[in-house]
Amino acid sequence: MFMIKNNLFKALLFVVVAAMIVGSILAVNYFVLAWVAPTANPPDGVSSMVNSQWADSGSDIYFTAGNVGIGTINPQHALQISNTASSDISLEATSPATGPVGSIFFEIESDIFAASIVANRQAVSNGNTDLIFATRGAAGANTERMRINGDGSVGIGDTSPDGGLKLDVEGPVGATQYCDENGNNCTAAASLGDGGDVFTRWGNSTCPANTTLLISGYGFGGHYSHTGNGAEMLCLEPNDPGAASAALGNLLYAASTGGASYMPPGITGSTILKCAVCLAPGPSFELFGSDTCPTGWTSSYTGYTMGAYYHSGHYTNSTHCVDNINFDAAQGGSGNPRWYATKVHSVDTIGSVGYTANTFVKCAMCYKN
Repeated sequence: MFMIKNNLFKALLFVVVAAMIVGSILAVNYFVLAWVAPTANPPDGVSSMVNSQWADSGSDIYFTAGNVGIGTINPQHALQISNTASSDISLEATSPATGPVGSIFFEIESDIFAASIVANRQAVSNGNTDLIFATRGAAGANTERMRINGDGSVGIGDTSPDGGLKLDVEGPVGATQYCDENGNNCTAAASLGDGGDVFTRWGNSTCPANTTLLISGYGFGGHYSHTGNGAEMLCLEPNDPGAASAALGNLLYAASTGGASYMPPGITGSTILKCAVCLAPGPSFELFGSDTCPTGWTSSYTGYTMGAYYHSGHYTNSTHCVDNINFDAAQGGSGNPRWYATKVHSVDTIGSVGYTANTFVKCAMCYKN
């Protein structure tokens, strides 16, 4: 009797152990099944944690909801990579020829590229690779806008930036200032224009709007009764004299306007002549015969033409445009040389072709826009 019970107990124990082994195998099988077939639901009794949120489509898998985290259990973006040190992403082409070897595309809808960054291999032998940046414009095409060559040259609007240039731009470039390589010695763009041009404003020691003051002072020239000296009037900067000398030579005298009866409108007689040297934003010229600058040009100031008196005993001096709108008459006095209004005296030899006798000559200082 004891023997029978003992055998029965062993048989029951064998059945229980076998059942446990089979159950374990089935559980593991279903666990594996849940990973190799991620859309399959786990059988009853298998933890739901083995169910994947990824779906498959042929050889592709995809994810339609939530965020993906690598190195983090709480991703805040569609894909977030976290690491205690640097987080790196590697795009590797194992056997690339020339052409794209890695790309990042930005899509606004399915298969509509809004922008892209592409690594484009230029040579197989040495791995020379450009980095190309493209954006989608109103025309609807993802178009290259900027390229960084393998040698570091940057092209904007140029797919082949010149190797001798660090920056090669095809098209206009706008800036408010231009500085040296260290960010110092900056110059306002408005004072540069097409390279800028220097002119002298006569009758005022300040510079007009949109121009830059270089120096201010008073006009100086040769004595009106001297036959020598230079004919050109100078705008002389004060407070920086040269070495002292008692010798005679090319003698300069402070300039002034002549008597009141010889002055055009807006200019005061017997006044010491102030001046300023100014930088215009573009090429400039003195216009005589009109105070209206040509189309595409702007007047720095307008006025009347003045120069040396015609009579014997008054020798040749320069002729320039004197500002009559903002003439500075603060310092009276009669200097030598003296400037008088320039006028058209006679038109007999050319007839009536747009000139009028006995009229003052208008003028303007014009610069290119």
